[in-house]
Amino acid sequence: VTAFTSTAAFTVNGVVVDASAAQFPDGTVGLRLGTQVEVEGAVVNGVLVARKVELEEHHAGEDRHRFELHGSVGALDTAARSFVLRGVTVTYGAATQWQRGSEADLANGRRVEVRGMPSADRSRLAATRIEFED
Repeated sequence: VTAFTSTAAFTVNGVVVDASAAQFPDGTVGLRLGTQVEVEGAVVNGVLVARKVELEEHHAGEDRHRFELHGSVGALDTAARSFVLRGVTVTYGAATQWQRGSEADLANGRRVEVRGMPSADRSRLAATRIEFED
C-alpha cells in the first residue's frame, strides 16, 4: 500500500483502490501504509474496484513480489516479445512458462492470465508464466 486513506480507500503502487464493498478474508487489522496486499477486482474508470483484499503477511510462504493480470492481449509485438494487458506492457522470453498454449498462440484479443515481476520503475511486467484462458 503506497497511499492510505482508510481500509475502503487506498493506493497500491500508484493504482487507486476502492475497497468499500470488498471482502477481507484476513480482516482489516494491519492494513496500513506499507502493507503488502493482493487485490482482486475490476478496473472501472481508472480505479480498481476491489472484490477481495488479502493481507500478504498472512500468506508468508508465498512470493510477495509476484504480480498477476488477467485480460485480453493488445498491441502484440512478436519482434520485441511484448504485448499490452490492462494498460501494462508485458514482456516475455525464454524464462516464460506457458500453460494451455505456447508463444505461437499469442494473438491480439486472446484472453490470458500473466504472472510476473515488475521492472524497477514499474513500467513493465516481465512474465514468468502466461496461461491461456478460454
